[in-house]
Amino acid sequence: ERRERPVGDEPLDPGAVLAVRAELDDEAPVWVADLAVVTQDGVERVGDFPRSVLPESDY
Repeated sequence: ERRERPVGDEPLDPGAVLAVRAELDDEAPVWVADLAVVTQDGVERVGDFPRSVLPESDY
């Protein structure tokens, strides 16, 4: 499923894609997300995006 959470102790199969998201929501949501893929050796982040708590015009 698109928004299914991993449950139990079963390992994820290589090729599985995960969206990892931290969210802060007071009145307007603010969230930071990463996309990762499960490999034979662990997990690899997909993409390399800049991170900052300060807004930049070149994002």
